[in-house]
Amino acid sequence: MAPAGNQRKRRTGGFELSDPFGLVSTAKRIIPVPAKPDIGWLDAHKGTISLVASGAVYLSSFAASGEAAFWLSRIGEAALVGSFVDFIAIQMLFRRMWLLPGSGVIPRNRIRIIEGLARSVEEEWLTADVIKAKLAGLDLGELIGRALEHLRDNEEILEEILRQIAIGAASWIDSKEFLEYVSTQVKARTGKVGAVAHAVGIIDTDEMAADIARSLLEQVKGLPTSEAVRKRIQDELARSAAEVRADEDLKARFDRIKTQVVDYLLASMEGRIHEMVLENLMRFSDDDIREMFETKTKSHLEWIRVNGAIFGGLFGALFAALHKYW
Repeated sequence: MAPAGNQRKRRTGGFELSDPFGLVSTAKRIIPVPAKPDIGWLDAHKGTISLVASGAVYLSSFAASGEAAFWLSRIGEAALVGSFVDFIAIQMLFRRMWLLPGSGVIPRNRIRIIEGLARSVEEEWLTADVIKAKLAGLDLGELIGRALEHLRDNEEILEEILRQIAIGAASWIDSKEFLEYVSTQVKARTGKVGAVAHAVGIIDTDEMAADIARSLLEQVKGLPTSEAVRKRIQDELARSAAEVRADEDLKARFDRIKTQVVDYLLASMEGRIHEMVLENLMRFSDDDIREMFETKTKSHLEWIRVNGAIFGGLFGALFAALHKYW
């Protein structure tokens, strides 16, 4: 049996047939992949910095004396406790630790959280009314016009489209069926005179058909690099974009089609949004979910630790003042 790669090839005068959906690979090269957000080292470690600062304030009380030692010890101690306790509380959300009963809140409730998210998506966030309301203001005419203009201005996509068209056309031209069709047309056009000429050897209709096919094949092979063809396509795309935007009847027709398609899709997907969300979220392990939560909320969770140190220090100062002066 021939290799899979060879099974996808045809005799096309130097062309190698590729997946007709090869435009996807082009789109992947054109569309940039969003970069992973970076919150910065200071932003990611401000909780640890506040913990170290609180410890430094507390330790400095041992080097001080008198009133300074009293206030530094009380404020530093409270700030240190506040920051450290908040650190433990945050760890209890994501990790199971045998020393801390009830720890691992998210891993322990993973199934419940996933089911709740799936239910919320279907029943509150992506209801039929929400989707219809969101799509009601969608101007398909304007959207299609922009897409046509983007296609017109994107040389790489245009070249890929022409390449795929050329590959498909070359495959058909180089086929036995096409040669038979051209030969039949030549015989039909030349009529009885051609049949007699062919019979006596003056002309060979089959060879004429082959010459026509070879000529067409050469022209087709030049499609991807033909400036004239590309210019014609760009002009037609620009004209179509302008017509789509200006034709109110066409816009109304698009709106009717949009409504019918949305109604059909919503009817066919009823009850399946919950199922799809549930199925996709269930693929994530406890570590995956913890990483997602921590990655998305890292900066905010660090602020909890910072505030623990600040308010711990403030309350430490308050209680120290009450103890000293009350």
